Amino acid sequence: GFEALLFASFTGERAELSPVDLAWLEYEIKRTAKKAIAKDRARAGEMRLSQLKLESTQRLMQFKEFLQKRCGGYIHAWRQVLSPDSHAACMVLSKQQFMKVCVQLGFCRNLGLIWKELDRNCRGHISLVDLDFKSAEMLAKFQTFLNTKFESVTAAFRAMDVTGSGHVRLVEFETTVVGLGMDKDSTKMIFTGMLKEQRLDGREYVLEEDLLFLDKWTAPSWITAAANFHAMHQVKQRLVRKFQSYLRAWRLVLDWDGSNRCDWPEFQEGCRSINFTGDVAGAFRAFDDDLSGYITLMELDADSCKFLVDFKEWAEAEFGSVRSMFAVFDEDGNGELSYREFTHNCRIHGFPGDAKDLYRALDGSQRRGIVAEDIAFLDNWQSSKTVQAPSPPPELRAPSKPGSRLARRRMPPPSSLEPAAGEGALSPMPHGSSSRASAATAAEAEGDDRLPPFSRPAVAAAAGERGGPPP
Repeated sequence: GFEALLFASFTGERAELSPVDLAWLEYEIKRTAKKAIAKDRARAGEMRLSQLKLESTQRLMQFKEFLQKRCGGYIHAWRQVLSPDSHAACMVLSKQQFMKVCVQLGFCRNLGLIWKELDRNCRGHISLVDLDFKSAEMLAKFQTFLNTKFESVTAAFRAMDVTGSGHVRLVEFETTVVGLGMDKDSTKMIFTGMLKEQRLDGREYVLEEDLLFLDKWTAPSWITAAANFHAMHQVKQRLVRKFQSYLRAWRLVLDWDGSNRCDWPEFQEGCRSINFTGDVAGAFRAFDDDLSGYITLMELDADSCKFLVDFKEWAEAEFGSVRSMFAVFDEDGNGELSYREFTHNCRIHGFPGDAKDLYRALDGSQRRGIVAEDIAFLDNWQSSKTVQAPSPPPELRAPSKPGSRLARRRMPPPSSLEPAAGEGALSPMPHGSSSRASAATAAEAEGDDRLPPFSRPAVAAAAGERGGPPP
């Protein structure tokens, strides 16, 4: 019933339909077919990867349950079973050592999958933190407690060994340590972790040699650090000043491998790259509000993460994967997407977001072109960690009009956070009298980190400034 309307849309005011009027249709059919093929291939690969990921997660859970049943806790499992002879100063376990121990334990299936789950940053070794963060934190706090109360582990052991027998039972251990202020539940778990696999007389006690590794072990400083929100916001401001967007900073100095995980070594290196010498451990602890042992882009900036996740989900829905989307966009087959190619394809395929800002964010190396590796990392993202980024304490929340764009992205000016020369402590920022106009002026002058996900500061965005092609 719409033949006349369809004919008129092809021909306009002319009375005849020519092949030129249908030239676009051939292109559209080819484009749709190419998109369908890419989507089918991506779905097949995604199914295999999903099955492998599920199997890896299940095997790790089974392995940890096995250790719990056999050893009663992860500290005992690590110290006496997995890594009894590991280097005390770092307490790490290499892949070869891990495989050997698991075979000796009789746990031989899918060890490669378990290792990949434990060594997610591909460092080639794991520590107690990778096995169980809570246990590592408990042991590190116990070490700090002993260092605070005693000159050495030997002195601590002599204080516990009230009978002078050369061994300490649980009652003596608890009486001494709890009496000095240690939590009783933690004390019992630590005592169990120090026990040898077997005592010849069948009794449970610890010897001085069982504790000596604590004199040499250097636990990562962030484990026992207190969350420092002041330091966290200083890091964010420095990242924005240097890289102009959270995502570019994230990709260039924090998340080297595109895993959406920034662990402690990566974070330390990132802070060095921006010359931040403040409380690095406290900043890391403030970012990692769920104590997972790593930071995600969501914890750095929720808006940036949501924008990327929306793009990832759109690409998966339309093309099956981000890599398949790249193949469809790369019409000339040169392995690179120019600004025009990217924005043009985003428009004709119906991407609902801002393709200009997205291009600037993904072209982090400023090559004036996106290659597959610039965006394919999104296929490997584990975006299930969607907790909100930690909220700053009240003294860091500058006032603004409710509901305004600046209110949603408000940050204190750098002058309120950066300590003056020679000062070590930070003072809370006074608030209560600033207006939106003064806040905007301060933001423009200081270059703070109130940003939309990937573009210039929010003051420029609020003023109606629109980004054109990359400069």
